[in-house]
Amino acid sequence: MTSKFTTVAAATLIMAFGAGSALAQDAYADWDQNSDKTINSTEWNTGWGQNGVFDRFDGNNDDVLSEDELNTGLAGQSTGSTSTGDASRLETRFGDDAYSNWDANDDGNLTEDEFNTGVFSAYDRDGSGSIEEPEFGDVGDDMGDGGFWDV
Repeated sequence: MTSKFTTVAAATLIMAFGAGSALAQDAYADWDQNSDKTINSTEWNTGWGQNGVFDRFDGNNDDVLSEDELNTGLAGQSTGSTSTGDASRLETRFGDDAYSNWDANDDGNLTEDEFNTGVFSAYDRDGSGSIEEPEFGDVGDDMGDGGFWDV
């Protein structure tokens, strides 16, 4: 049941982003569970977690992402294959030290929480601790067809 809900939620989100700004605003409102016109980290973790990027990229299903798994997942997003890693996609979009900065406990792997927190911080361009609607536009662009995450 949960996987069916996740699939439906992700499909709805993708259609919302692809269908135009009015529907993207609806998706933003769906993520903004407390209706305060910002998405906090808890709301982010719920909405972002439903897209399944972490699980798709965790190739060996050990509940952490190695840097190779993340780069391989990103390469697959751009090429349609998961055969090669591509650190340049992560570095170009989020900076040269993104992986190491996101690895809060410096163990060489990203937990789902570290991954979510890192991606959240990257989209929170103004460092306010929340994602406002203009910042969420980047999320929509990156999650849409041909986007960085292309879910």
